[in-house]
Amino acid sequence: LEHRPQEDYLRVWQHDADDPTHHHHGCESTDDVAQRLRALLAELEDRHQRRTLVLVSHGDPLQILETVFRRLPSNHHRRLAHLGNAELRQLHP
Repeated sequence: LEHRPQEDYLRVWQHDADDPTHHHHGCESTDDVAQRLRALLAELEDRHQRRTLVLVSHGDPLQILETVFRRLPSNHHRRLAHLGNAELRQLHP
């Protein structure tokens, strides 16, 4: 959806809210993103024990990551407080 109108994102976010497994518009589902992020976290925790890490990404994946930490359904990512540009948000397991 890059370089597409904001309305396209709004449509995908509505599909996200309705179904965490959808692939409308060729998008990766929120459940798929959450699964990929869980695998990344496991790898990072294994490689960097007892360290503080800063992860940088786009807003949607980071908000899906926050659902993982909060043990919320992945498709609730848009219900969380919006992440501002360059905002730091501390997440705890």
